[in-house]
Amino acid sequence: MQTIVSRLALLMTGASLACFAPAKATDSLEENQKTTLSHLPHELISLVIGQLPPNTFAQSAEVSKTWKLARDNILPDVIKNEARFVLHDAHEHFSNLPKHRQTEVIDSLLHRDGFALVPFGCEYFPAKTLCDHDVEEILPKLYAHAFGEEKTVLSHQDRLCLEAVLPWTRMVITDDPKAKADALDFLTNTVPNPGFLRFSSTLDAASFTQAEHTLILTTDELSTHKTSLSRLFRGLSFGLDHFHLHLVVNPTQIRDGHWPMGKFGIPPIFAHKRDCLILSDPKKAVRTLGVNFLSHCEAFMSLCIRDLGAVTHVAGFAFEKCTYLEFLDLRGLRSVTTVGAGVFFGSHSLSDGARRALRHFYQGVAENPQGLIKTIEEGIAPLYITPKHYLLYNPDVRAAAEEKGIDPKSFAVTHFVGQGFKEARRASLPGNFHVGTYFYLNPDVEAYADTLPKPEKFGIFHFITHAQKENRLYRFDLPSSFTSKAYLKKNPDLQEYAKNESEAEQDMKLKAHYTRHGQYEGRPF
Repeated sequence: MQTIVSRLALLMTGASLACFAPAKATDSLEENQKTTLSHLPHELISLVIGQLPPNTFAQSAEVSKTWKLARDNILPDVIKNEARFVLHDAHEHFSNLPKHRQTEVIDSLLHRDGFALVPFGCEYFPAKTLCDHDVEEILPKLYAHAFGEEKTVLSHQDRLCLEAVLPWTRMVITDDPKAKADALDFLTNTVPNPGFLRFSSTLDAASFTQAEHTLILTTDELSTHKTSLSRLFRGLSFGLDHFHLHLVVNPTQIRDGHWPMGKFGIPPIFAHKRDCLILSDPKKAVRTLGVNFLSHCEAFMSLCIRDLGAVTHVAGFAFEKCTYLEFLDLRGLRSVTTVGAGVFFGSHSLSDGARRALRHFYQGVAENPQGLIKTIEEGIAPLYITPKHYLLYNPDVRAAAEEKGIDPKSFAVTHFVGQGFKEARRASLPGNFHVGTYFYLNPDVEAYADTLPKPEKFGIFHFITHAQKENRLYRFDLPSSFTSKAYLKKNPDLQEYAKNESEAEQDMKLKAHYTRHGQYEGRPF
């Protein structure tokens, strides 16, 4: 039965996507297809729609009235089931809904069940919420459920970290006496996350047993135990490819709503390769993110601002130093009304998905009646934009300049300052791009470039205009603890592959091998 449903889901995914593509068939054929799909049994349509991936699930309501009705009927159950995975931060179905549908489904669940968990990124609370007093008696039980550790007495830091991952204050309830009990029961029956690790001073390498871990700790624990944390992670025998650091704000360290992140500092050992930094402020103490907010987190490739719901002001250049940032989740900044100049200038490595998140963030601020997005002066813009690269990334800007008879490079700066940054347009090369590495990983490009007068110039041109479309590698994808010598020693079958090479050539060759093959073959390093 599951196989049949999965195959039907695939069929209906294609049908829903085809609904948005330019029509190539006749109107009668299109209508025929929709009619046939719409006349499937209603229960079967609902069953299959429930199997669709989040993006397609959200779009399925546009296919036909029948599909919309089926989607709307199961929507509360889909969102409630997703909330059961709050410890895994599951939110895709809810996040893909328009804002008005988000509020409607919360209202629907509240009316039907007497309670609803408001996901991170949504600030709609139509009823009272659970408070600390409501959960006081079951806190040890919730802590054991979330972190797999029995404690009879929880410290202030334990409570903050628990609320950050299992947010009872985001649970809205009605006045029905049964609603509170049902809400508490729901929290205790959420799906556990075996990758969670709650920080303690006795934490050692033996605690890291999963392929992916999230270490949860408070800001004061980080600043107090920075040295021992660095020592711990340097001593681990595996790479930190799938390591998440969830940093929870301790309100006692916040002064006047300002979070001086640089004061606490994050050990460099945390900021390598695919590490993810997650930020939460369950007590809503932080109201301002200052200049160079993440100045000590330059190498993080993934940033999730999950819950900074009280922040209203993001100062200029707050994330300027995050030059290697690729993945971005800003749903926890829903209350921001003022954005300083050049907040993300310098984050040239952002993926397309991260740029969509950034555009959505700017759009949300712009739509706020009190919203203000500041710009920088054109005179300093060239520090954050390379005009020739901006024009290659954005050919429509060059076309507009030529149509107006304006110097394209000058117009590029004007366009970027005026609107390009709010549209999260690519303005320069990624911080981790090196043309030599691009050539090494793409020898066909190098071979052609070598026939030209300026090979490096062509390499940059090819990277900007073709690399993404052709899914080409441009950097080595290595664990933080990777060394070529250790990789070769642990994989003796590569001796033949790497022999008769200079030390530098062997180093490049082994890095390329791990990037292309080793990581997917599960080879030790």
